[in-house]
Amino acid sequence: MKPIFSFFFLLFLVVIALVLQDTFSGNVGFCQIDLFLVPVVFCFGALTLSLPAALFFSLITGMLEGLMTLSFHA
Repeated sequence: MKPIFSFFFLLFLVVIALVLQDTFSGNVGFCQIDLFLVPVVFCFGALTLSLPAALFFSLITGMLEGLMTLSFHA
């Protein structure tokens, strides 16, 4: 697989994992458990990408995870 394709595919997986993690974390059917999917995708990306791509991937993943945990007040 081409490195640039795998990089963008992993970024897409991070966004999907963020949405799923946020959607299913407070659901009654899961007995109020927290799902941590982003670290799984991040570790897979850090293992498969080259060093410069992995560093940039970690920067983007950290920024997205931080933005998802911010609370915006009206």
